[in-house]
Amino acid sequence: MPRLCLVVATLVLLSASPAAQTGRAGGGPVGAPDDDRFERSRQAVARAKAAGLIVQQGDGEELARSMRGRVRMPGDDARARSRAFLDAFGEAFGVTRDVELDDARDLSRRADGSTRHARMGQRVHGFEFEGHGMTLRYDEQGDILSARGFVSDDAARLPPPVLDEGAGRTAALAGLGALGLTEFRTDPVLNRVGRLVDGSPRLLYRIDAIPAGSMVPISVEVDAADGSVVRVFENVTHGSGTFLYDEDGAGPLPLEHEFKTGTGKGSAYKNPAAALAAKDGLTSFKDLGKSDIVPGIAIDGMLNGRWGQVVDAPDGGPIPVAFAPDYVFEYGDDDPTTTGLIEVYNLFDHTNTYYWVQAAGRYMGKVYGSSPIDYSMPVFVNFDDAGDGYVNAFFTSVDADEGDTGFPPGYLLFGEFTEISFDVMDDLSRDPSVVIHEYTHALVHGAGGVFGAGDLDSPERAVNEALADYGASTLLRDPLVGEVFAFHSGPDIALFDEALRDLESAVTLQDNLFDTPGFLPGWPEEHDAGEIFGAFTWRSRTALKNKFTDPLFLVDMLDWPQSSAEVGFPVLNAGNIQAAYEAFYSACVDSILAGILTAPGNLKKNTKNAGKLLGAAMAHGLKGAPETGNHRFTVLEGEKLALAFNSEFLGSLDEHQIEFELAAGQQLSVSIKGDKQDATQVDFAFDDDLDDFVYGKDKKVNAKGTLASQTKIEVAVADVYTLSLSNVDANGGRYKLVFKVK
Repeated sequence: MPRLCLVVATLVLLSASPAAQTGRAGGGPVGAPDDDRFERSRQAVARAKAAGLIVQQGDGEELARSMRGRVRMPGDDARARSRAFLDAFGEAFGVTRDVELDDARDLSRRADGSTRHARMGQRVHGFEFEGHGMTLRYDEQGDILSARGFVSDDAARLPPPVLDEGAGRTAALAGLGALGLTEFRTDPVLNRVGRLVDGSPRLLYRIDAIPAGSMVPISVEVDAADGSVVRVFENVTHGSGTFLYDEDGAGPLPLEHEFKTGTGKGSAYKNPAAALAAKDGLTSFKDLGKSDIVPGIAIDGMLNGRWGQVVDAPDGGPIPVAFAPDYVFEYGDDDPTTTGLIEVYNLFDHTNTYYWVQAAGRYMGKVYGSSPIDYSMPVFVNFDDAGDGYVNAFFTSVDADEGDTGFPPGYLLFGEFTEISFDVMDDLSRDPSVVIHEYTHALVHGAGGVFGAGDLDSPERAVNEALADYGASTLLRDPLVGEVFAFHSGPDIALFDEALRDLESAVTLQDNLFDTPGFLPGWPEEHDAGEIFGAFTWRSRTALKNKFTDPLFLVDMLDWPQSSAEVGFPVLNAGNIQAAYEAFYSACVDSILAGILTAPGNLKKNTKNAGKLLGAAMAHGLKGAPETGNHRFTVLEGEKLALAFNSEFLGSLDEHQIEFELAAGQQLSVSIKGDKQDATQVDFAFDDDLDDFVYGKDKKVNAKGTLASQTKIEVAVADVYTLSLSNVDANGGRYKLVFKVK
């Protein structure tokens, strides 16, 4: 459980004991099932706690979910230190002799080049299991600050695949052929993946392909045992420059080509207000490429740069068309004349999208220190799906390689339906928040987040959407996502809301999860379900400011659970989807709070920040409700606590709860004050049914019922107590809590 008082241990392990040597690097014989793994896990948990580490486990769970506390491991780099940590504590996470983990690979680095996060993925017979493995966080000195692990012992003991890669490819292509997909824009790429299917681990061959005449990637997964099709899906999630590309189209590692960058000019909407008014203007373009990079794809004078290269996506295939030898790309946003084979207003979509991609790249680079996607990403605009219109935008990790020189891995795509509506504003790329939303998806993927690998409309994909919304809103300092698109195009598609999503919405997990039905009956839709988590992030940003919350959400998300299976829901269905959302959102908040409370630095300040974030989480029902559980603060004997934060009673939530683990002899004081403008009526109570408290003074409640306070409450018996904060008249409203322990 997250503790207020952290005993920070600097644990130097010169070598792990033979009993602690767990996990296999690079394979080796798989032994019989380890029947003693839970006992060995308990022993490893005990070792970690004895070293002063904080171990988080789920209710009734034997295995650890996470550990926090500074740990110094032997080794010259993150790869060696991660392996040493695995040997010492891996069994606590279920890493037994059967489980094979890859050597650690960096997920993100700081500006000084030091490792921030490293991951050891679980691999079975060469198939990497999505969302399985261990993720470790490092400080600048190379000490481990936290670890999160989720592995499958059952997956580790799967038999080898029956089908080889050739047979797997044939079966997957046959699955696409059954859907009439036989011609492809690019050579289909075969991947070996593992994941849970209906709760059971399976080895799968997956083909990623872009059908001819389209830019929307399609993936098919077949069972490596018998070649049966498991699922077919659209594989999308809604200094100097470096251009990455596969030289021969085969990969897997891209080549790097550094190129000179400089400034230029181009037409764009400089801010969302200008986009709403459709008022374009010439503005500075930064990080433009100023040298030949790849012949025919990215040459001097074309619209490419450090963060992206923008190309057109007509029916015949993507082509780069914006060209300005003087680096001045000036195009009118409604000019119907043509230059070459393209309308000028479509060229404006190139320049406007470039402007916002480079704005997102520069902003996220500052958040990370060293961006995990610091390369020229392909950005396709003006895609209209062969004239049918494409009312969507997405990021995909599928390679859009076009041959021997090809494109970098992954791409962004923005659709339009201008040819149907005859309105040049009916284009997703003209909304700055949509461009930044999709770029943030790319960032989360590039940093190692695997939220997007879950099932459609699953809790993890909803969090992925929330992070993308947050990325757009924090850069633009605006809680409205998709406002420009809704304003210009909403009436054309029967969308009459002010925006696609509003992160200032008074939504709660309990009241609004199913406001928009998902693809499957009884499921919520992931974007609108994500708006609830997104509202929590925006409220947190308002309370804590973006300098604190940007890295908290966009970088530290690797410390959160990455799949529903991690929180006890390996199989999702209409009967448990609500409980899965509650468990996943709650676990993410627990991870965030634990990270704040155990962060190096001033404990008093950490507690203050944790309180503000908890207030935001409780307002939207992510904590402090029966469905999501309470956050617990532990105050050891002789310690003090000062907790003060603002929150709000929203929707049907008329009670928030917090737990405190207290010691005998401590004195408490409580004050809850309703907002004057809202006239919030408030009260509080402890669950001290056994008279474990001695009340030195009576509770005071003002005549309006908007203020309740009490001091000199002495704890007579050490225990865990629940503080309930209630909205007396159930009319909702904001409030402020001040709770002190001394």
